[in-house]
Amino acid sequence: MIINLNKKQTGLDFVKEMEKTYGSIDQLEKMFKETNNMVCYVDLNAWKYHLNHLYEEIERTTSIVTDKISISEMILIY
Repeated sequence: MIINLNKKQTGLDFVKEMEKTYGSIDQLEKMFKETNNMVCYVDLNAWKYHLNHLYEEIERTTSIVTDKISISEMILIY
């Protein structure tokens, strides 16, 4: 089963989410340099971009692929 989660937000909301997740952009840069993690790289570049585009609307999608969830469990998630 493939589950797509869509989220609409502004650049400002995205920046606040990144601050909650990583603390600061400097901490994220340090984390990326230490781990070379691609998620950190993508988040860092998106964060830098959205600092200059705070009111741009963003649509983010996350896909989950699983065979371990039933329809009744999905209703509980929603």
